[in-house]
Amino acid sequence: MRSGRQQKPGVKQRRGGWFIVVFGGIFLLAGLAVIFFMALSPLLKWYGSQSWLPVSAQIEMLELDSRRSDNSDTYRVNTRYRFDFNGASYSGSDASLYDGYDNIGSYWQELYSDLKRHKQSNSAVVWVNPQNPDESVLDRSIRPVMLLFSSLFGLVFALAGAGIIWFGRRSGSKSSRYAALSSLADAGGHEATAARAAFSQGIRSSARSSYRVMMVVGIPFILISLPIMVAAIPDALRSGDYAVLLVLIFPLTGAGMVFGGLRMRSRFLRIGATPFFCDPLPGCCGGQVGGYFEVNSGRFSQRPEIRLCCIDTYTTGSGKNRSTHHRTVWQESVVASVDMLASGQRLRAVFDVPDNLPESEQTEGCRGTVSWEIQCEGLLNMAGPGAAETMEFSRSWEVPVVRGQQRSSWQPPVSQQAQDRSEKQQRSLESAARQISTTASAGGLSLDSAAGRNKAVFLPL
Repeated sequence: MRSGRQQKPGVKQRRGGWFIVVFGGIFLLAGLAVIFFMALSPLLKWYGSQSWLPVSAQIEMLELDSRRSDNSDTYRVNTRYRFDFNGASYSGSDASLYDGYDNIGSYWQELYSDLKRHKQSNSAVVWVNPQNPDESVLDRSIRPVMLLFSSLFGLVFALAGAGIIWFGRRSGSKSSRYAALSSLADAGGHEATAARAAFSQGIRSSARSSYRVMMVVGIPFILISLPIMVAAIPDALRSGDYAVLLVLIFPLTGAGMVFGGLRMRSRFLRIGATPFFCDPLPGCCGGQVGGYFEVNSGRFSQRPEIRLCCIDTYTTGSGKNRSTHHRTVWQESVVASVDMLASGQRLRAVFDVPDNLPESEQTEGCRGTVSWEIQCEGLLNMAGPGAAETMEFSRSWEVPVVRGQQRSSWQPPVSQQAQDRSEKQQRSLESAARQISTTASAGGLSLDSAAGRNKAVFLPL
């Protein structure tokens, strides 16, 4: 019988999901505020001022105000002017459609120089709202660089917030499904059927998330750097400051990540979605975890190994020193059982799981939150328009695991189990021999690991 204490971690996880949603909402609102106040509001003012009338004005006060910070100086123009309209005298203080201080381009310096000349020659012109003469402005021009910068900057924050909200909602939804399965692991009837319906289409592979993450992270690198390049690089190059070209590393990094994401997406689509179907559902600590997936766009050159991993994900540190760790609590691997289908192959695996391991989403007794993953790697022979091609296959699926005694409806034959154990041992020896050279000597045993075995990971990082 399940205790209420064991179900509390799922509740905590759902609350954590709502906290993430609120946190993402702050980013989303901040990004929308930047877009409204720094891009949309000046555009609305500019559109509304198209019917305003030019009137001669006398500039009484004019200064280029600056604010100094640790990294840079920001500017704005402060002014006070007077003008006559329809026989009445008015005063104003708006030099521009833009409020606040900034250092995007040299707009404020150029505006100050221009207004200074008009002040000295007494030839200033102010734009006046004929319907409300108290509304006036000396310069009603739009700043394209500022418009681009604020739009992209706000868009990045808004997209980041939307992404965080999506992740929080997805996390909460997943926790709810796991909690329902956990409470109904040994139940039947309508409620159990409804709880399992969320998994009826299988569990999506994390490969789809991987290429999306690459693209979602890479695009902001490009968007953030574009306004910086437009605002900073031309002026810096004119002054001979070629070191500013180092900023190009950001769009190049972003472009590289987007390109890598597109390549991953192309490979994902070519292989297919490969959803994983749990059998039993949910898997059980004290019972079995297993299931199958299908490959319809190629055939494995040899039966791959499938791993089941129990992973404790936790964070350490805070602020810029905060880091996420993944600790493997338990893992087991088996050689996949392959069934030939008309359209491809079906790969099955089943694991006997000890009853002393933590459930999915559990936090009690762990450093973080527990998840269970099915992982499979191998080589696929892909038929192409020309010669056949060998493609690496690497997929993982997060599966729900609770405490119980359920067993899979499919069990490998005894003869196959013995063959699988022998084949698995042989593969382990071959893998160790490829990765580590062993040399016996009078002083003991020398183990040499070949350099450069992980270039695909090392070089991009």
